[in-house]
Amino acid sequence: MKKIFLILTVITSNLLFGQENVNIHNTPHIEVTGEGKMEVVPDEIYLTISISEADRGKLSMEKLELDMLKRLEDIGIDVDEQLKVLNFNSGFKNRVLGQKINTSKQYELMLNETRQVPVVFAELEKLNISNINFIRVDHSDRESLEMEVKVAAVRSAKNKAQRMLQELGNQVGKPILIQERSSGHSHRYQSLATNSELEEVFYESRPLPDLDFQSIVIQYSVQVRFAID
Repeated sequence: MKKIFLILTVITSNLLFGQENVNIHNTPHIEVTGEGKMEVVPDEIYLTISISEADRGKLSMEKLELDMLKRLEDIGIDVDEQLKVLNFNSGFKNRVLGQKINTSKQYELMLNETRQVPVVFAELEKLNISNINFIRVDHSDRESLEMEVKVAAVRSAKNKAQRMLQELGNQVGKPILIQERSSGHSHRYQSLATNSELEEVFYESRPLPDLDFQSIVIQYSVQVRFAID
């Protein structure tokens, strides 16, 4: 008898669940798209630094690396937190060709201020380290900012639905469906300072330019389905 009761309970639950789905789809609704957008100034600038035995002739790779770390610390950079190794190529001899391959390392350096960028170029140039390139800019609180933009997109969708339904004498009800839509270029990182501009400063003795970075543009769109009251 207990087994029959359990089976009937499961069947009843499934029927109720199915009925609920039908009711959701049959509920009068309006579906709109909302958009959110924010521009923020980047506070993380990423560079790559490549060093090789070829940069210092007979001096060892270890000495070159220590000199670089010391110079970065002297200009206020926390190398433990802001510098990491991307790849390392240990030197070896090609037995077939009899050629010595120089040891090399590539680092990623994160800076928090644009004013540090030309200083890094200048100080490392003194060590004959000139293979420095921009990677990207970012914001340390990007995930939180992205959520703010998504919330703004939902708010935009609700306001749009309200304006449209007011013309018909109706009101916006509870949201039935919220779906995030890709906006294509949700994060655009662009730099006004290029590698060639910095090279002109330090290798051609040109005046130091005002380095600046364009704002990071964060944008999202969401599709929201509201019930109509």
